[in-house]
Amino acid sequence: MDLSEAGARVLLDWETPLPPEFEIRIPKRRLSRCARVVWSNGRDHGLKFVDGAGLDLSQEIPNQNPNVAGPPDEVGKVLEESRSRLARILGKPVDRVRLRVEIDY
Repeated sequence: MDLSEAGARVLLDWETPLPPEFEIRIPKRRLSRCARVVWSNGRDHGLKFVDGAGLDLSQEIPNQNPNVAGPPDEVGKVLEESRSRLARILGKPVDRVRLRVEIDY
């Protein structure tokens, strides 16, 4: 990971689609910021840090490959299904529901 005050470049183990905006946490650096994907190329993603107000989850990610295979694709499907179900239960539009996942290695 390359990290600056303005954003980050993140290289993941698998070709993984990311939501257009999300919260990124880096516990070892005691950092938690809202980030917007500004470019995406398979496993490699460029993020811009934003203040977190008014996240628009309906935006599309530039250069996103919708045909990603492997475990991250299954995780994405589960998360999207969960987001839709929670929106229905809460009576809210799905674009107003954000999920946060933390994985400790």
